Amino acid sequence: MRNDGQSQAPALSTGRPFGALIWCAMIVLLVMFSEGFLPRLFASEQEAEGSSILRLMWFPAYGVILLLAMARWQVVIKAVGRVPFLVLLLMLCAATTMWSIEPSITLRRAVAILFTTLFGIVMASHYSWRDMLRLLGLTWAILAVISLLTSILLPGFGTMTEVHVGAWRGMWWEKNSLGGHMGRAGFLFAVLVFADRPYRKAWGAAFILACFLVLMSTSKTAALGLALGIGVLGMGLIIQRGTRIAIVSIWFAATIGGAMVMSLVLAPEFVFGLFGREPTLTGRTDIWGALAYIISERPLLGYGYGAFWGPHSAPAYWVWVAVEWAAPTAHNGWLEIWLGVGLVGLLLFLANYVLTIYRAIIAAFHGWPGLFAAGYLLQFLMFSMSESIIFQQNAIIWVTYVGISVRLALDRA
Repeated sequence: MRNDGQSQAPALSTGRPFGALIWCAMIVLLVMFSEGFLPRLFASEQEAEGSSILRLMWFPAYGVILLLAMARWQVVIKAVGRVPFLVLLLMLCAATTMWSIEPSITLRRAVAILFTTLFGIVMASHYSWRDMLRLLGLTWAILAVISLLTSILLPGFGTMTEVHVGAWRGMWWEKNSLGGHMGRAGFLFAVLVFADRPYRKAWGAAFILACFLVLMSTSKTAALGLALGIGVLGMGLIIQRGTRIAIVSIWFAATIGGAMVMSLVLAPEFVFGLFGREPTLTGRTDIWGALAYIISERPLLGYGYGAFWGPHSAPAYWVWVAVEWAAPTAHNGWLEIWLGVGLVGLLLFLANYVLTIYRAIIAAFHGWPGLFAAGYLLQFLMFSMSESIIFQQNAIIWVTYVGISVRLALDRA
């Protein structure tokens, strides 16, 4: 496996005007897209989604994204042409304003997802794999340190005080958010330990911190996500030893994975009990059951992007009555995108995901970037089963997904 992180040159040495300024702007934007800290400072958990202050803060951010896109407009246009399924998904998202149950919400969030996706494209257009991974790694290291400090120095801010008392949440509202973000960050740090030798010690320290934060969050899903990422990394190290060992290892992993799936189907209570979880996944399956009928009412085009869980949504009210609590999301990325943009949008995303993971698996045999891409996409798939992270506006998870998809597409040139 080729190590693409061997260069001794730091990522700031881009050779372009304002390289350091662009680098800093990217980090600030990524911190904003992390969905933490700023919402905690300027709004309550109930008011964060509709906060006028937070909305106003995004306007200058979108302006900066436009400037960054214009600075590399030729590469951006080329990149857009390489991800047609994402482009069609964005067009469908905008079109849902015409039949949305909350047109104003859909229009606002359609603009937000457009700029969120554009930023992922811009990030991949501005930087090589090495620099993009360093950029993401530095951002997550900053977020990890801030979360550590807030949880220790400001326990009322950084730890759960009502539900799951004592569990760390860092910059975010919920412990699962801290755990999920650090689980993904931990995998990135682990890859950079091997791929970016000039800064190996720093990435090693960041990896240890991320693992510690996952443990302190008490999120079992995050721990599984981190373990999945480390497993992918281990597979990559095995692949380096030769094709025969790689084939045997893949066969062994497939066998273990198949056994786990069969166990989950045949004895779900036992499997969930091993991880301290109930078979309903803390009420998630109740939500999914209630949504089955709702989706069948508008299966093809959905209820409008981002509109279903609006405060005045009659279909959402029916779900809340059925499950006996005000669920804020579907707690499943695939159902969430189906609700917003219908089966058509779901299939467009699935087409992009399948194409992207195919490219990532091929690239994983040739370098660390491909290995990171494959691992992140598998983590993305796992987390999407219990969290609404697919095609979400103003979210670093989606920015990273788009960046990976575009960077892999550009590499196919």
